[in-house]
Amino acid sequence: GICNWGMCIVNALGGHLLPWVLMGYNPGAFQSLFQVAFGIFVLATCPGTCRFAAVAILDGVLFHVIVFGVATSLAIKLDWPTE
Repeated sequence: GICNWGMCIVNALGGHLLPWVLMGYNPGAFQSLFQVAFGIFVLATCPGTCRFAAVAILDGVLFHVIVFGVATSLAIKLDWPTE
């Protein structure tokens, strides 16, 4: 459960907050402010903080890279609609 907060932080930052800064508001951006703050709080209060937080955030990055990579490959190979 706690490892999922790394994934939540990555998703909120990369999927909502960064696009909000670069392109304007998007659905989920406002709640992502709270999600990132709470995720950082949760990871900061865990034992072995620095190493655990790094692994949890790396888990989030790897998950998103793998999932989006597989989805993009399938969409291209199977000619799925992009929307």
